[in-house]
Amino acid sequence: MLRSYAGEVDTKVFLRRNGERLKNDQGVSDISDFVQGFTITESIDLVCMEAQVICEDAAGLIGVLTGTEQIELRIRNSIEDRIYTFRILGIENRMKSSRGSEVFVLNCVSEEYLKNETISVFGHSNVLFQNTEGSNIVKSLLKDKNFIGSGKRFFGEETLNTHPFIAPNFRPFDALFMVAQRSIRKPKASGVLQNGFVFYENALGFHFKSYDKLIEDISTQLTRSETVKEFGLPRMYKYTMSDPSLDEMMDMYRITGLGFEKDTCYVDPLRNGSFCGYSIGFDPVSLPSSQIGLSEDMPSATYQYSLSDMWNKMEHLDNKNSVNPYSQVDNTVKDYINTPRRIRYNPIPNRVFDNKDGQAQATYTELSQLEAYEFARIESLKNVMLNIEIPGNLDLYAGTGIDIGIPASYNSDRGREVDQRYSGRYLIRRVKHNVASGAMTMTSQLTLVKDSVIRQKGQL
Repeated sequence: MLRSYAGEVDTKVFLRRNGERLKNDQGVSDISDFVQGFTITESIDLVCMEAQVICEDAAGLIGVLTGTEQIELRIRNSIEDRIYTFRILGIENRMKSSRGSEVFVLNCVSEEYLKNETISVFGHSNVLFQNTEGSNIVKSLLKDKNFIGSGKRFFGEETLNTHPFIAPNFRPFDALFMVAQRSIRKPKASGVLQNGFVFYENALGFHFKSYDKLIEDISTQLTRSETVKEFGLPRMYKYTMSDPSLDEMMDMYRITGLGFEKDTCYVDPLRNGSFCGYSIGFDPVSLPSSQIGLSEDMPSATYQYSLSDMWNKMEHLDNKNSVNPYSQVDNTVKDYINTPRRIRYNPIPNRVFDNKDGQAQATYTELSQLEAYEFARIESLKNVMLNIEIPGNLDLYAGTGIDIGIPASYNSDRGREVDQRYSGRYLIRRVKHNVASGAMTMTSQLTLVKDSVIRQKGQL
């Protein structure tokens, strides 16, 4: 299809049952005429991709559907063409219209989501998996025919630690997330340990990576002019908020809507212990004597954490140009931020069978510290939350980066200036591709997060 304007789309929609396309009496399988719009969602907070398809039926389509078919969306877009295949979960919001037709929504999800509900993981990890390193377990759970058996690409980050555990009839994704919670990144030359792993699906495949790895990879996006799909390596897109122009290419990469969902709000983080607090590990089996520390005395058995102390141990979106936005607040508020109050309790492995040489105690102390790091790492990405709307682009993916230019709220002799503080790289937390009812265009709505702001001249 010849693309004549930003966000232009051409879609075809097919239904499959038992692997075969459904056809009408005339042999037509494309049901695009029934589809009034759809939304495709991918997010680092979702284990699988989702879709909602709005249908208007005046020809008895609803009588053919069982609500369990596969749906195939073929989309030709201004930038990228793609085929999506989902499994229908069910039919919702079915209503009769005054014209005699019916309107309903097909709720859809990746096939792996349903397959997960039918599989049990039972036994010791040393028996179930040849290698109990974290990314290997996740890959086995996802791709092994004894478990999910997915044929989609998998992109994993190798972990430092192995995972001996007993799975008491877990679903594969339950076991997978337990591994993610306990995984530690391989340390760099500095020896700093980082954790906080996430598992999610985008259009490139499934991913098992740490938040620090996601941020680290965004820097390398700048070196690519196109996406290398087989290796899960996306290109970096630059979008700018500006007035419409006659230049088609400029309009294709123009931000049409922008709003800050969250920016430097510190009351909730104070309550949640996002800035600082105490982390205590405990063994639920031997609770009375399970505190972790140098002694069993409660005050000394706590690990005090602080985001400001951890800041230099983390990866940041604009590298050395990044600064913690809360480091620039009023000094009185800064004292509030750096005052620990919240106590976070986290379970640790049972210590009944540990040797008594003191090494186990040190290991568990480290686990408690890593739990605090993981929490602070995740919370730091809520420092700046931004929602934008752009012409549809299927080559944007959750868990990857985007570079945006935001106009400043003032003009200079040179015209409208760029907001140097909030422009720059962001992590795409969620992307929703929308085709509205009757429209021939697609928009992409992105939720972007950022742990830092760009350091200005003269700042420390």
